[in-house]
Amino acid sequence: MKNSKPLRFGANGLPDVAMKGVIPTGTTVHGEVDFCGGLWVDGNVRGDLRGKEGETPVIVVNQQAFVKGHLLADHVVVYGTVSGNIEARETLFLGPTAKVKGGHVRYGELTISEGATLTGHLVCNRVAEVQVEQDEAAPCRVTKVRSTG
Repeated sequence: MKNSKPLRFGANGLPDVAMKGVIPTGTTVHGEVDFCGGLWVDGNVRGDLRGKEGETPVIVVNQQAFVKGHLLADHVVVYGTVSGNIEARETLFLGPTAKVKGGHVRYGELTISEGATLTGHLVCNRVAEVQVEQDEAAPCRVTKVRSTG
């Protein structure tokens, strides 16, 4: 995570990284996929997509794509539909057509475009960057969370 290269985005808002794998439109993959580098998803996946740590893995779920499973990569970009957990070790970007439904969504940095929908439990991996304010009358209860980053 700390050794990963910063991700650059092109003018189209997509990551500037070589996509080493593609799941094309009209294709349905059943099962787990482990990969290095970038994985572009235009089709359907019913299973987990896991990027190899230390290789700066990127998953792009394009607008017409559907993934039912868990996503794990340094950088995750979603324009399509994901039903399942997402763990973006560094950045998670949800485009305006993104629909994320599922359990836990973990991220380092999160960008949500207007129009995107997200249902789930959000957890920021960078806890040290979050300040928690507590009500003095109830010191064990969190009343406000404010991000400093």
